[in-house]
Amino acid sequence: MKDSTHLPKAIAKRYGVGLPKVLDWIKRQELGAVNVAANPAGRPRWRVRDCDLLAFEMKRMNRPQPPVTSHIRRRPTGEVPRVF
Repeated sequence: MKDSTHLPKAIAKRYGVGLPKVLDWIKRQELGAVNVAANPAGRPRWRVRDCDLLAFEMKRMNRPQPPVTSHIRRRPTGEVPRVF
């Protein structure tokens, strides 16, 4: 089974962000990509595989957060504050 690939420009359009944002995700290694340029030292030509795109989406999926507990410190009920 062969993985299909996506261009960064198509990914930017899919998510409604600019191309520089997608390239930043690739640079920060949040989104896996393969450089298919003939000269690896030259200008990169990125391709993103389906499996890398799926992994990126799973990392960024909105999951419910645990409930926030109150951090208010209260005195025990039997304690009387001392004032000097």
